[in-house]
Amino acid sequence: MQRPPLDPDVADEAPASMLLTVYDEQHLITYLRLLDAETDGASWKEVARIVLHIDPEREPDRARRAWETHLARARWMTEHGYRRRRTALSSSDDKTAHARHRSSPAPEVTDQVLCSARRGTRSLVVIPGAQSDGR
Repeated sequence: MQRPPLDPDVADEAPASMLLTVYDEQHLITYLRLLDAETDGASWKEVARIVLHIDPEREPDRARRAWETHLARARWMTEHGYRRRRTALSSSDDKTAHARHRSSPAPEVTDQVLCSARRGTRSLVVIPGAQSDGR
């Protein structure tokens, strides 16, 4: 897995697949930010504006739907998705991909944080080398 961007733009709706997607991998930090905001009791409008980059005053329906589907996906990741990801990493037959995953601390850190989020604890994620788009 490549390191996810720190603050990527989001689609109008999160994936609904029972499998992990490239989109999920790219939005792990977004999902963690959504879970953290939920724990803090932040309003959906504030989260839509800050985390999802959608103005809820100009596009209330789009902002609400994006927030709902991404938060639901974030919850799914903490309950099911991280297990599927771990299984996919451990059963990889591609030696190059396996070496890349083995040399990167991000999967283990991410799995630990997703597990912590499921238990309702707060965690800080630092992914070395993650790219920021300047926001």
